[in-house]
Amino acid sequence: MQVTEVETRGRQVNAVITLIAKGRIPDGTVLEYRPYSKPERRDMTEWLAEDPKRSRATWSNDADRYALQWHADEEWYSPSGLAREMRRLASGVSSSVQGTIRWFVPGEGSLDELALAVRLEEGLDTGTSRPAADPGADAGCPPERRSSRSAAGLLSKADIGSIVSGPLYARAAPHDGGPAA
Repeated sequence: MQVTEVETRGRQVNAVITLIAKGRIPDGTVLEYRPYSKPERRDMTEWLAEDPKRSRATWSNDADRYALQWHADEEWYSPSGLAREMRRLASGVSSSVQGTIRWFVPGEGSLDELALAVRLEEGLDTGTSRPAADPGADAGCPPERRSSRSAAGLLSKADIGSIVSGPLYARAAPHDGGPAA
């Protein structure tokens, strides 16, 4: 099943499948792990610094949902499975995590951000309650309460490219408040 068939029916395909289907990340690209929350940074910073291989994984478009080969053990993982395993090894904490916001293509953005850009470029469902192509999707909502994903649907492909390559997506340390509202 193609990504576009599923997403145009309103169900969003996960970021990894979206990225693989479009070939957005070349095989062999080395990704960087960035702890997302303050507790993760506290628990993992020293552990990651002890062995630089721990914060690196290689991307593969042939690996289906297990697209990351971790440099520390050469095993294959999903982004979330690897992020969870790393946290467990570093601190003993085992909890569900969204790995796609923790793994970054250097200079380009997180897997989540790259998948969102693909969806926007292709006019696919971005997970908003209304189609991203609807210019009035946020019309009744004050600007400060508008979803960045809904608002992003109003941008041109050139604007999307500028945003994804801009400083927001290349940030060194994500905010501490969890996923943006």
